[in-house]
Amino acid sequence: QPKPVVLPDWVSFAMSAEGTAQFHCDQMIIPLSSAHFTPPVMSPSGVPKFWDIICIAKASRVKRLDAFLTSVRRIYDAGHAYRVLLLVASNFGEKQDADAYGALVDDYYADFNAHERARFTLLKTDAELGFQGLSTPMVAHFLNQSKVFTLFSKKEGESRATKEALLC
Repeated sequence: QPKPVVLPDWVSFAMSAEGTAQFHCDQMIIPLSSAHFTPPVMSPSGVPKFWDIICIAKASRVKRLDAFLTSVRRIYDAGHAYRVLLLVASNFGEKQDADAYGALVDDYYADFNAHERARFTLLKTDAELGFQGLSTPMVAHFLNQSKVFTLFSKKEGESRATKEALLC
């Protein structure tokens, strides 16, 4: 059941998918998604592919990064030496947050030896920065350098990361 949404006076339009919200106002609803706000830098750049697999996510349990680590472990155990990039936006206070995957770095070091970590790069922003520590052109560059984009969450809202990966 959608929750009623009341728009504050300072909101000029609202974005939502049909059936996700009930609007009780005369406000004009523009049928847009994040794809309409994707920066032009999210496009093919022609750079050579370096990464075989890329995953970009927040350090949240719903992103199932533990399943991503398990999958990479299985790939390496099967004898494939793929180059993997895991780009993670940290959450402020993630060590105390029940929804955060605070053990990500510990699991990465426990599950992969130094030789494997030479091919499996974990880039994690500072908790105070989140994704603000990575510029949009840098994310586009990593996407353009990658062959396969992965998303491990079982359920997503309207994922801008998927659109950005497809555009790159």
